[in-house]
Amino acid sequence: MAPAADDSPRESEPLLAYRALEAPIVEDEGIFADCLGCFYAFSECLTEKEKAALRRYKKKASVQYDPQSPEHEALLCKYFRLAFHLPDDVDVPEKADQWKELGFQNGDPRSDFRGGGLLSLQCMIYFAHKYSHHFETLMRESNRDYAARRARDPASSSYGMNGRGDSQDGTGGDHQQQRRQEGEPWEYPLSAVFVNITHFLVLYLKLNHAPGHNPAVGSDTASKKCLKAFARLALDERDCALEELFCCAAIRIHRLWKIKSLSPSTTLTDFPEVMQNTKRAIVGLFSRRPDHVLEFHQLFDTVAAAA
Repeated sequence: MAPAADDSPRESEPLLAYRALEAPIVEDEGIFADCLGCFYAFSECLTEKEKAALRRYKKKASVQYDPQSPEHEALLCKYFRLAFHLPDDVDVPEKADQWKELGFQNGDPRSDFRGGGLLSLQCMIYFAHKYSHHFETLMRESNRDYAARRARDPASSSYGMNGRGDSQDGTGGDHQQQRRQEGEPWEYPLSAVFVNITHFLVLYLKLNHAPGHNPAVGSDTASKKCLKAFARLALDERDCALEELFCCAAIRIHRLWKIKSLSPSTTLTDFPEVMQNTKRAIVGLFSRRPDHVLEFHQLFDTVAAAA
């Protein structure tokens, strides 16, 4: 008798590609950890310089975004101009649909910084400035309104604003909800996700001054081994260890989401799984004790072909 046909549902190719990148990463504490426990405990202790490096980031993470601060508002305007490729002398609207095109949840971006504080904005500016090509790609692929505007005016000498801060061409007004077209990944609020990434990294690396809800699934924090590996790379302030980690995590999350969201069963509620996937990759990265922040690029290089 012929075997019965297998009627069980099969995962789509995009979801299978995502699963291939989803293997859990377990920290390798060493085969002889039982015998060399004292050695490992000593090697994971932070030096005074490493503690100072972490305190420097803790201080940055403790600063909340203040709409009344001219310095904070100037940074927000800088982010807007970088994203739209505008000259420094262009006025930036306080509230407008264009903020939603950048991936904020409404026309006033200030409320989105409650979780990540000023540090998240600083990381976003760092990303837009240093990795402008990647930043532009993420912006285009996460929001079709932004992509359409940039396609019409690549130089962005103007951005279609009238005196009220409304869109003259109507591209920004219908982005109240994330949309999806057949055969394309889900749109998502990129800048709001940037804030969540910063918040996630701050909590994971124990840089927070107060308890917070981690946007990644699970609430565990970095082991002593991972924290030591990060602190060692944060010794030289010029290396911008946290900012580099933020950029690489953002690129990985976007590429994973492109793959996962092509599955018909995926919804925006699945986004935290992508954050968790990235957290596991960060754990694996630090378990290998990277020698330079450039090794953070492994986070997104592993998904380059699939995405």
